[in-house]
Amino acid sequence: MKNIFMILIATLLLGFMFLGCKKDEGALGPITVSGFVKDYFGLPVSGAAVIIPGKSAVTTSAAGTFSIPNVTVPYDISVVISAGKVAMIYQGLNRPDPKLLYLSFPSISKSATITGAAPAAAGKTTRIYFVSGANYSSATADPATGAYTFNAYWYDTSNTANGKLYLLRYSTDIAGTPTVFDGYASKSLTVQNGASYSNQNFSTADVVDPPDVTITGVVNTPAGYSLSNRRLYIIFDNAKINLRSEFTPIASNNFNFAVPNISGVQFGIRADASMSSTPNTVGTSFTKLGINAGSTNVNVTLESSPRLALPPHNAANIDYNSEFTWSQGTGDGVNLVQIYSSATNSPRYYIFTRASNLKIPDFSVHGLGLPANTSYSWAVYRYLPIPSTDYAASNTFVKWLREMTSDLGYTYSETFNFTTKP
Repeated sequence: MKNIFMILIATLLLGFMFLGCKKDEGALGPITVSGFVKDYFGLPVSGAAVIIPGKSAVTTSAAGTFSIPNVTVPYDISVVISAGKVAMIYQGLNRPDPKLLYLSFPSISKSATITGAAPAAAGKTTRIYFVSGANYSSATADPATGAYTFNAYWYDTSNTANGKLYLLRYSTDIAGTPTVFDGYASKSLTVQNGASYSNQNFSTADVVDPPDVTITGVVNTPAGYSLSNRRLYIIFDNAKINLRSEFTPIASNNFNFAVPNISGVQFGIRADASMSSTPNTVGTSFTKLGINAGSTNVNVTLESSPRLALPPHNAANIDYNSEFTWSQGTGDGVNLVQIYSSATNSPRYYIFTRASNLKIPDFSVHGLGLPANTSYSWAVYRYLPIPSTDYAASNTFVKWLREMTSDLGYTYSETFNFTTKP
């Protein structure tokens, strides 16, 4: 389950991330909570039960909307998908317009086929990318002929994707890491779902040779943590494209990355570190964006992870009265507590909270009762820096997770197991 947000995480957004986060703190009286339930790709979720304690549950419309009047702030709110056996809970909200996430990933995407040719470049790598927003698809052109073909994919209600084709050409070392960049080009392209686009060619005159420069800096890890992964992204429009990956063992926290100096193009660096714990590891990650070619002394700082306390690993007789507690780790953030089971038809609970303790909510009347004598696991993820669950219930947060619209930090605890009460 740790991978569910690492796609991101991921992605799956910190200096300017709080812009657009509406809050209603200090409200003097009850409010009407009118919100929206969406999946990971921003598509509406209909037929979901939305629950605020003390109020009658409501069901989302075909457009994913709902409204609950006369709510006292702060309030807790839950989205329950009975058919999917999933509950999303947000604790301590003040905002009147929450945008609530259902952790589902659509299985149906839109696609178009793109074919063409780039200038032949024996002994070099020529990558072609189709970028639309934060989405991208790519292929490697044949070194001898320059020919390429690939399917461009996107998740959206629209059958049209407006974007660009990018060409990036470089030489690599024996490990396949780019070392010298000598080709760049781009041009606009709009595609329709199900259509094919041929003759998307780049001529020699289209391709420019960008200057080669470097990005240097250091990853700062918490005490006891070791670097496990480091990546360099090139950012075309809003798409973060992996240009270089380093894995354990990483010799030094310092880095020196070769990059092309292209007008208007920035870079990102992601670093991951982990530390042994019991019964498994804890981890931390940070992605720093908006880095210009030629930057020096870039600092990527990782925070320490939350640590689980109660119930202890392999605890038994857990029920709705059992207290779950943990330490927060460092950094100002919001926790996402995941409580899940691999047993068939067992409910899963995902809880956004700023607290360091909670109890499993009882959704028995919605078909999500905690099953007896069933093995479960739990872990805490922390997204940084986020000052309130109001932000986690915003359009900006979902977009941040999906598209990394700004610097993104998260940490995760070890995973404990428990068994529910017979």
